[in-house]
Amino acid sequence: RQNDINRRVIQAVSDYPNFKFCWFNTEIEDFLLDDVSLARKYLPEQLPAATKHEFILPGVIRDTDEGYLKCIYKYKWGDGLVAANKRVADMVHKYRPDVTVFSDPYRLTSFYDRCTGLDAISTWSYTNPDAKYGLYVETLIAAAKPERQKIVPTITMLNYPGTIFPKDKGWTLMGPGRLVENCWLNFSRRCDVLGIYYSSECLPLTTNPEQKEPYQKFPASFEALKKFTSNVAVPYGALLKHLKTSHRRVAVLSSQSSRIYPYSPIYMSTYYDPYQVYEFYILLAMNQIEADIIFDETIKLYGLEDYDVLVLPKCETLLQSVYEAIVAFQSRGGLIIADQYLRAPLDNIIRFDFDFTYRDKVNADAIASGQTFAIWNDHLDVQKAELRNIKGITAEDDQLIMERYAKILGDTLKDKIKRRFSCSSPRVLINVLENANAYYIFMVNDNRT
Repeated sequence: RQNDINRRVIQAVSDYPNFKFCWFNTEIEDFLLDDVSLARKYLPEQLPAATKHEFILPGVIRDTDEGYLKCIYKYKWGDGLVAANKRVADMVHKYRPDVTVFSDPYRLTSFYDRCTGLDAISTWSYTNPDAKYGLYVETLIAAAKPERQKIVPTITMLNYPGTIFPKDKGWTLMGPGRLVENCWLNFSRRCDVLGIYYSSECLPLTTNPEQKEPYQKFPASFEALKKFTSNVAVPYGALLKHLKTSHRRVAVLSSQSSRIYPYSPIYMSTYYDPYQVYEFYILLAMNQIEADIIFDETIKLYGLEDYDVLVLPKCETLLQSVYEAIVAFQSRGGLIIADQYLRAPLDNIIRFDFDFTYRDKVNADAIASGQTFAIWNDHLDVQKAELRNIKGITAEDDQLIMERYAKILGDTLKDKIKRRFSCSSPRVLINVLENANAYYIFMVNDNRT
Protein backbone atom coordinates (compact mmCIF):
# COMPACT_ATOMS: atom_id res chain seq x y z
CA ARG A 1 0.00 0.00 0.00
CA GLN A 2 2.81 2.42 0.80
CA ASN A 3 4.61 1.56 -2.43
CA ASP A 4 1.44 2.23 -4.40
CA ILE A 5 0.98 5.66 -2.80
CA ASN A 6 4.67 6.49 -3.23
CA ARG A 7 4.51 5.52 -6.89
CA ARG A 8 1.52 7.76 -7.57
CA VAL A 9 3.17 10.73 -5.89
CA ILE A 10 6.50 10.39 -7.66
CA GLN A 11 4.87 9.81 -11.05
CA ALA A 12 2.89 13.02 -10.58
CA VAL A 13 5.98 15.17 -9.94
CA SER A 14 8.84 13.36 -11.66
CA ASP A 15 8.74 15.50 -14.80
CA TYR A 16 9.27 18.77 -12.98
CA PRO A 17 12.88 19.91 -13.56
CA ASN A 18 12.96 21.91 -10.31
CA PHE A 19 12.22 18.77 -8.32
CA LYS A 20 15.64 18.22 -6.75
CA PHE A 21 14.86 17.26 -3.15
CA CYS A 22 12.38 14.91 -1.50
CA TRP A 23 11.93 15.69 2.19
CA PHE A 24 9.41 14.01 4.49
CA ASN A 25 8.50 12.49 7.86
CA THR A 26 9.11 15.51 10.13
CA GLU A 27 8.46 14.45 13.74
CA ILE A 28 6.56 11.29 12.77
CA GLU A 29 8.87 9.22 14.96
CA ASP A 30 7.81 11.20 18.04
CA PHE A 31 4.41 9.53 17.78
CA LEU A 32 5.54 5.94 17.21
CA LEU A 33 5.00 3.41 19.97
CA ASP A 34 7.88 2.93 22.39
CA ASP A 35 6.84 -0.69 22.98
CA VAL A 36 8.12 -3.12 20.35
CA SER A 37 5.41 -5.68 21.12
CA LEU A 38 3.71 -5.12 17.75
CA ALA A 39 7.00 -5.62 15.97
CA ARG A 40 7.60 -8.77 18.03
CA LYS A 41 4.20 -10.08 16.96
CA TYR A 42 4.85 -9.70 13.27
CA LEU A 43 8.62 -10.10 13.09
CA PRO A 44 9.63 -12.54 15.83
CA GLU A 45 12.73 -13.67 13.93
CA GLN A 46 14.10 -10.14 14.05
CA LEU A 47 14.32 -9.96 17.84
CA PRO A 48 17.88 -10.65 19.00
CA ALA A 49 18.72 -12.97 21.86
CA ALA A 50 18.85 -11.06 25.13
CA THR A 51 20.27 -11.62 28.57
CA LYS A 52 19.00 -10.32 31.87
CA HIS A 53 20.34 -6.84 32.64
CA GLU A 54 23.31 -6.63 34.98
CA PHE A 55 26.45 -4.56 35.47
CA ILE A 56 29.50 -6.76 35.01
CA LEU A 57 31.66 -3.91 36.37
CA PRO A 58 30.59 -0.55 37.82
CA GLY A 59 28.94 1.28 34.95
CA VAL A 60 29.68 -1.50 32.41
CA ILE A 61 27.06 -3.72 30.72
CA ARG A 62 27.38 -6.63 28.34
CA ASP A 63 26.98 -5.97 24.63
CA THR A 64 24.11 -8.48 24.79
CA ASP A 65 22.28 -6.51 27.49
CA GLU A 66 18.53 -6.90 26.91
CA GLY A 67 17.67 -3.21 27.20
CA TYR A 68 20.46 -2.23 24.82
CA LEU A 69 19.48 -4.84 22.24
CA LYS A 70 15.84 -3.82 22.42
CA CYS A 71 16.88 -0.21 21.82
CA ILE A 72 18.95 -1.27 18.81
CA TYR A 73 16.00 -3.23 17.50
CA LYS A 74 13.53 -0.40 17.98
CA TYR A 75 15.56 2.25 16.18
CA LYS A 76 17.04 0.11 13.41
CA TRP A 77 13.93 -1.82 12.49
CA GLY A 78 11.28 -2.37 15.13
CA ASP A 79 9.30 0.87 14.93
CA GLY A 80 9.05 0.58 11.15
CA LEU A 81 10.36 4.03 10.33
CA VAL A 82 13.62 2.90 8.71
CA ALA A 83 11.81 0.51 6.39
CA ALA A 84 9.16 3.09 5.51
CA ASN A 85 11.78 5.73 4.76
CA LYS A 86 13.77 3.35 2.59
CA ARG A 87 10.68 2.48 0.56
CA VAL A 88 10.17 6.17 -0.20
CA ALA A 89 13.82 6.58 -1.22
CA ASP A 90 13.76 3.50 -3.44
CA MET A 91 10.64 4.67 -5.25
CA VAL A 92 11.95 8.21 -5.77
CA HIS A 93 15.28 6.92 -7.08
CA LYS A 94 13.51 4.51 -9.45
CA TYR A 95 12.02 7.45 -11.32
CA ARG A 96 14.50 10.21 -10.43
CA PRO A 97 17.93 8.91 -9.35
CA ASP A 98 19.21 12.50 -9.30
CA VAL A 99 16.88 13.61 -6.50
CA THR A 100 18.30 13.92 -2.97
CA VAL A 101 15.99 12.11 -0.54
CA PHE A 102 16.14 12.87 3.17
CA SER A 103 14.03 12.65 6.28
CA ASP A 104 14.16 14.36 9.64
CA PRO A 105 14.63 14.60 12.55
CA TYR A 106 17.69 12.60 13.55
CA ARG A 107 17.69 13.43 17.25
CA LEU A 108 16.48 10.57 19.46
CA THR A 109 19.44 8.23 19.33
CA SER A 110 23.19 7.87 18.82
CA PHE A 111 22.94 4.85 16.51
CA TYR A 112 23.95 4.24 12.93
CA ASP A 113 21.41 2.92 10.41
CA ARG A 114 18.51 5.14 11.49
CA CYS A 115 18.54 6.70 8.01
CA THR A 116 19.54 3.69 5.90
CA GLY A 117 18.86 4.12 2.20
CA LEU A 118 18.44 7.90 2.37
CA ASP A 119 20.81 10.26 0.59
CA ALA A 120 21.19 12.62 3.54
CA ILE A 121 20.74 12.88 7.30
CA SER A 122 19.00 15.92 8.69
CA THR A 123 17.59 17.56 11.77
CA TRP A 124 16.89 21.02 13.09
CA SER A 125 18.65 22.53 16.11
CA TYR A 126 17.23 24.80 18.77
CA THR A 127 19.91 27.25 19.83
CA ASN A 128 18.48 29.27 22.68
CA PRO A 129 20.06 30.50 24.81
CA ASP A 130 23.37 29.54 23.21
CA ALA A 131 24.12 29.70 19.49
CA LYS A 132 26.74 27.00 20.03
CA TYR A 133 24.06 24.35 20.36
CA GLY A 134 24.20 24.53 16.56
CA LEU A 135 27.35 22.43 16.87
CA TYR A 136 24.93 19.49 16.87
CA VAL A 137 25.85 19.34 13.20
CA GLU A 138 28.77 17.20 14.40
CA THR A 139 26.33 14.45 15.42
CA LEU A 140 24.86 14.46 11.91
CA ILE A 141 28.39 14.11 10.51
CA ALA A 142 28.98 11.13 12.80
CA ALA A 143 25.69 9.45 11.87
CA ALA A 144 26.37 9.87 8.14
CA LYS A 145 29.81 8.23 8.25
CA PRO A 146 29.09 4.54 7.42
CA GLU A 147 27.03 5.24 4.29
CA ARG A 148 28.85 8.47 3.41
CA GLN A 149 25.57 10.32 3.34
CA LYS A 150 25.14 14.04 2.93
CA ILE A 151 24.21 16.19 5.90
CA VAL A 152 21.43 18.78 6.00
CA PRO A 153 21.58 20.74 9.26
CA THR A 154 18.60 23.04 9.68
CA ILE A 155 18.62 26.23 11.72
CA THR A 156 15.26 26.72 13.33
CA MET A 157 14.49 30.40 13.66
CA LEU A 158 11.63 29.57 16.00
CA ASN A 159 11.81 30.41 19.72
CA TYR A 160 9.23 28.90 22.04
CA PRO A 161 7.03 31.20 24.12
CA GLY A 162 8.81 32.09 27.34
CA THR A 163 12.34 31.28 26.19
CA ILE A 164 13.82 34.40 24.60
CA PHE A 165 10.86 36.64 25.45
CA PRO A 166 8.20 36.11 28.14
CA LYS A 167 5.39 33.80 27.06
CA ASP A 168 2.86 36.61 26.64
CA LYS A 169 4.82 37.65 23.53
CA GLY A 170 4.03 34.28 21.95
CA TRP A 171 6.26 32.53 19.43
CA THR A 172 9.21 34.61 18.26
CA LEU A 173 11.96 34.37 15.66
CA MET A 174 15.68 34.51 16.33
CA GLY A 175 17.51 37.74 15.71
CA PRO A 176 20.10 38.30 12.98
CA GLY A 177 23.21 37.76 15.12
CA ARG A 178 22.38 34.24 16.25
CA LEU A 179 21.09 33.33 12.78
CA VAL A 180 24.29 34.40 11.04
CA GLU A 181 26.48 32.70 13.66
CA ASN A 182 24.61 29.43 13.12
CA CYS A 183 24.96 29.81 9.36
CA TRP A 184 28.72 30.15 9.80
CA LEU A 185 28.96 27.25 12.26
CA ASN A 186 27.21 24.89 9.85
CA PHE A 187 29.01 26.26 6.79
CA SER A 188 32.39 25.82 8.50
CA ARG A 189 31.54 22.15 9.14
CA ARG A 190 31.13 21.60 5.40
CA CYS A 191 27.41 20.92 5.31
CA ASP A 192 25.97 19.79 1.97
CA VAL A 193 22.73 21.73 2.29
CA LEU A 194 21.94 24.44 4.81
CA GLY A 195 18.32 24.49 5.91
CA ILE A 196 16.47 27.39 7.50
CA TYR A 197 13.18 26.71 9.30
CA TYR A 198 10.64 29.51 9.67
CA SER A 199 7.34 28.98 11.45
CA SER A 200 3.90 30.21 10.52
CA GLU A 201 3.26 30.37 14.27
CA CYS A 202 4.93 33.78 14.16
CA LEU A 203 2.37 36.44 13.32
CA PRO A 204 3.15 39.22 10.84
CA LEU A 205 4.25 42.59 12.10
CA THR A 206 1.51 45.14 12.37
CA THR A 207 1.62 48.12 10.05
CA ASN A 208 1.00 50.35 13.06
CA PRO A 209 4.01 52.72 13.24
CA GLU A 210 3.46 53.00 17.02
CA GLN A 211 4.31 49.34 17.54
CA LYS A 212 7.41 49.18 19.72
CA GLU A 213 7.82 45.41 20.20
CA PRO A 214 8.46 43.61 16.90
CA TYR A 215 9.09 40.31 18.70
CA GLN A 216 7.20 38.14 16.25
CA LYS A 217 9.34 38.73 13.20
CA PHE A 218 12.70 40.37 12.74
CA PRO A 219 13.06 41.90 9.28
CA ALA A 220 16.76 42.31 10.07
CA SER A 221 17.08 38.51 10.34
CA PHE A 222 15.87 37.99 6.79
CA GLU A 223 18.16 40.75 5.55
CA ALA A 224 21.07 39.09 7.37
CA LEU A 225 20.23 35.73 5.80
CA LYS A 226 20.07 37.34 2.37
CA LYS A 227 23.48 38.93 2.96
CA PHE A 228 25.02 35.63 4.14
CA THR A 229 23.57 33.82 1.14
CA SER A 230 24.78 36.44 -1.35
CA ASN A 231 28.21 37.07 0.17
CA VAL A 232 29.16 33.62 1.48
CA ALA A 233 26.98 30.66 0.47
CA VAL A 234 26.72 31.41 -3.24
CA PRO A 235 30.30 32.50 -4.03
CA TYR A 236 32.00 29.94 -1.75
CA GLY A 237 29.54 27.03 -1.75
CA ALA A 238 31.18 25.35 -4.72
CA LEU A 239 34.58 25.62 -3.02
CA LEU A 240 33.16 24.08 0.13
CA LYS A 241 32.14 20.93 -1.75
CA HIS A 242 35.79 20.27 -2.60
CA LEU A 243 36.98 20.49 1.01
CA LYS A 244 37.00 17.93 3.79
CA THR A 245 37.31 18.14 7.55
CA SER A 246 40.93 18.30 8.58
CA HIS A 247 41.92 15.24 10.59
CA ARG A 248 41.15 15.64 14.27
CA ARG A 249 42.92 13.85 17.10
CA VAL A 250 40.19 14.33 19.72
CA ALA A 251 36.94 12.34 19.93
CA VAL A 252 33.87 12.92 22.12
CA LEU A 253 31.74 9.85 22.83
CA SER A 254 27.97 10.27 22.56
CA SER A 255 27.06 7.03 24.31
CA GLN A 256 23.69 5.44 23.58
CA SER A 257 24.19 2.90 26.37
CA SER A 258 24.48 5.82 28.79
CA ARG A 259 21.21 7.27 27.55
CA ILE A 260 19.51 3.91 28.14
CA TYR A 261 20.91 3.56 31.68
CA PRO A 262 21.57 7.09 32.95
CA TYR A 263 21.88 8.33 36.47
CA SER A 264 23.07 11.87 35.77
CA PRO A 265 20.63 14.80 35.58
CA ILE A 266 19.24 16.00 32.26
CA TYR A 267 21.01 19.24 31.38
CA MET A 268 18.48 20.98 29.14
CA SER A 269 14.88 19.80 29.26
CA THR A 270 14.20 21.27 25.82
CA TYR A 271 16.77 19.10 24.06
CA TYR A 272 16.96 15.41 23.19
CA ASP A 273 19.30 12.66 24.37
CA PRO A 274 22.18 13.05 21.88
CA TYR A 275 22.43 16.73 22.85
CA GLN A 276 23.57 15.80 26.37
CA VAL A 277 27.26 15.80 25.41
CA TYR A 278 27.17 19.30 23.95
CA GLU A 279 27.60 21.29 27.16
CA PHE A 280 31.06 19.72 27.43
CA TYR A 281 31.64 19.89 23.68
CA ILE A 282 30.95 23.63 23.82
CA LEU A 283 33.74 24.07 26.39
CA LEU A 284 36.14 22.31 24.02
CA ALA A 285 35.03 24.61 21.20
CA MET A 286 35.58 27.67 23.41
CA ASN A 287 39.19 26.46 23.76
CA GLN A 288 39.47 25.91 19.99
CA ILE A 289 39.88 22.15 20.52
CA GLU A 290 38.49 20.53 17.38
CA ALA A 291 36.78 17.21 18.11
CA ASP A 292 34.76 14.51 16.36
CA ILE A 293 31.55 13.14 17.81
CA ILE A 294 31.62 9.33 17.87
CA PHE A 295 29.12 6.65 18.93
CA ASP A 296 29.39 3.30 20.72
CA GLU A 297 29.22 1.73 17.26
CA THR A 298 32.04 3.94 15.98
CA ILE A 299 34.39 2.38 18.50
CA LYS A 300 33.13 -1.15 17.75
CA LEU A 301 33.38 -0.73 13.96
CA TYR A 302 36.36 1.57 13.49
CA GLY A 303 38.28 1.53 16.78
CA LEU A 304 40.08 4.49 18.32
CA GLU A 305 43.34 4.34 16.37
CA ASP A 306 42.70 7.70 14.70
CA TYR A 307 42.60 9.55 18.03
CA ASP A 308 44.98 10.59 20.80
CA VAL A 309 42.34 11.99 23.16
CA LEU A 310 38.97 10.54 24.14
CA VAL A 311 36.40 12.66 25.99
CA LEU A 312 33.64 10.88 27.95
CA PRO A 313 30.94 13.38 29.00
CA LYS A 314 27.86 11.82 30.63
CA CYS A 315 29.20 8.33 29.89
CA GLU A 316 27.86 6.73 33.03
CA THR A 317 27.14 3.35 31.38
CA LEU A 318 29.51 1.77 28.84
CA LEU A 319 29.25 -1.38 26.74
CA GLN A 320 31.80 -4.06 27.62
CA SER A 321 33.41 -3.92 24.16
CA VAL A 322 33.59 -0.12 24.33
CA TYR A 323 35.09 -0.25 27.82
CA GLU A 324 37.72 -2.78 26.72
CA ALA A 325 38.57 -0.65 23.67
CA ILE A 326 39.00 2.38 25.94
CA VAL A 327 41.31 0.42 28.24
CA ALA A 328 43.39 -0.63 25.22
CA PHE A 329 43.37 2.96 23.94
CA GLN A 330 44.71 4.14 27.28
CA SER A 331 47.38 1.43 27.38
CA ARG A 332 48.88 2.71 24.12
CA GLY A 333 49.13 6.22 25.55
CA GLY A 334 45.71 7.67 24.81
CA LEU A 335 44.49 10.49 27.06
CA ILE A 336 41.06 10.10 28.64
CA ILE A 337 39.00 13.05 29.86
CA ALA A 338 35.74 12.55 31.76
CA ASP A 339 33.23 14.30 33.97
CA GLN A 340 31.93 13.38 37.42
CA TYR A 341 29.44 10.83 36.06
CA LEU A 342 31.84 8.21 34.69
CA ARG A 343 31.40 4.98 36.70
CA ALA A 344 33.59 2.55 34.77
CA PRO A 345 36.90 1.75 36.52
CA LEU A 346 39.52 3.76 34.61
CA ASP A 347 42.68 5.04 36.26
CA ASN A 348 44.89 8.00 35.40
CA ILE A 349 42.20 10.05 33.69
CA ILE A 350 41.50 13.77 33.85
CA ARG A 351 38.16 14.51 35.50
CA PHE A 352 36.10 17.68 35.59
CA ASP A 353 33.17 18.45 37.85
CA PHE A 354 31.20 21.07 35.94
CA ASP A 355 27.56 21.69 36.86
CA PHE A 356 25.52 22.42 33.72
CA THR A 357 22.10 21.85 35.29
CA TYR A 358 21.65 25.60 35.77
CA ARG A 359 21.36 26.15 31.99
CA ASP A 360 17.71 25.16 32.10
CA LYS A 361 17.16 28.38 34.06
CA VAL A 362 18.42 30.65 31.29
CA ASN A 363 14.85 31.46 30.45
CA ALA A 364 12.93 34.71 29.88
CA ASP A 365 9.87 33.65 31.88
CA ALA A 366 12.01 32.63 34.83
CA ILE A 367 13.81 35.98 34.75
CA ALA A 368 10.67 38.05 34.31
CA SER A 369 8.29 36.29 36.71
CA GLY A 370 10.17 33.53 38.53
CA GLN A 371 8.04 30.91 36.78
CA THR A 372 8.21 28.84 33.63
CA PHE A 373 6.47 25.82 32.13
CA ALA A 374 6.55 22.71 34.31
CA ILE A 375 6.97 20.53 31.23
CA TRP A 376 9.03 21.92 28.38
CA ASN A 377 6.41 21.43 25.66
CA ASP A 378 3.53 22.89 27.68
CA HIS A 379 3.89 25.97 25.48
CA LEU A 380 1.72 24.14 22.96
CA ASP A 381 -1.30 25.04 25.10
CA VAL A 382 -0.23 28.14 26.98
CA GLN A 383 -3.62 28.73 28.60
CA LYS A 384 -3.64 25.32 30.32
CA ALA A 385 0.09 25.03 30.94
CA GLU A 386 1.25 24.04 34.40
CA LEU A 387 3.98 26.28 35.79
CA ARG A 388 6.91 25.73 38.13
CA ASN A 389 8.81 28.21 40.24
CA ILE A 390 12.37 28.82 39.12
CA LYS A 391 14.95 31.57 39.58
CA GLY A 392 16.10 32.77 36.20
CA ILE A 393 19.65 33.27 34.95
CA THR A 394 20.48 35.74 32.20
CA ALA A 395 22.28 34.74 29.02
CA GLU A 396 25.06 37.14 30.00
CA ASP A 397 25.61 35.33 33.31
CA ASP A 398 25.42 32.00 31.50
CA GLN A 399 28.19 33.16 29.18
CA LEU A 400 30.36 34.20 32.14
CA ILE A 401 29.84 30.85 33.86
CA MET A 402 30.69 28.95 30.68
CA GLU A 403 33.78 31.12 30.15
CA ARG A 404 34.89 30.31 33.70
CA TYR A 405 34.42 26.61 33.04
CA ALA A 406 36.23 26.94 29.71
CA LYS A 407 39.22 28.55 31.42
CA ILE A 408 39.42 25.74 33.97
CA LEU A 409 39.32 23.18 31.18
CA GLY A 410 41.80 25.08 29.03
CA ASP A 411 44.29 25.61 31.85
CA THR A 412 44.12 21.93 32.82
CA LEU A 413 44.63 20.68 29.25
CA LYS A 414 47.11 23.38 28.21
CA ASP A 415 50.13 21.07 27.98
CA LYS A 416 48.18 17.91 27.22
CA ILE A 417 46.34 18.70 23.97
CA LYS A 418 48.12 20.34 21.08
CA ARG A 419 45.96 22.81 19.19
CA ARG A 420 47.00 23.66 15.65
CA PHE A 421 45.24 27.02 15.76
CA SER A 422 44.18 28.91 18.85
CA CYS A 423 42.86 32.25 19.99
CA SER A 424 43.16 34.15 23.27
CA SER A 425 39.38 34.69 23.38
CA PRO A 426 36.82 31.97 24.22
CA ARG A 427 34.40 33.85 21.97
CA VAL A 428 36.18 32.78 18.81
CA LEU A 429 35.31 29.31 17.52
CA ILE A 430 37.73 27.67 15.10
CA ASN A 431 37.25 24.85 12.62
CA VAL A 432 39.64 23.69 9.92
CA LEU A 433 38.88 22.19 6.51
CA GLU A 434 41.50 21.14 4.00
CA ASN A 435 42.22 20.22 0.42
CA ALA A 436 45.56 18.82 -0.73
CA ASN A 437 48.16 20.86 1.17
CA ALA A 438 46.00 23.85 2.00
CA TYR A 439 44.19 24.56 5.27
CA TYR A 440 40.99 26.61 5.31
CA ILE A 441 40.63 28.12 8.76
CA PHE A 442 37.17 29.29 9.80
CA MET A 443 36.96 31.68 12.75
CA VAL A 444 33.41 32.33 13.97
CA ASN A 445 32.81 35.24 16.33
CA ASP A 446 30.48 34.05 19.10
CA ASN A 447 28.80 37.26 20.24
CA ARG A 448 25.72 35.50 21.68
CA THR A 449 23.41 38.13 20.19
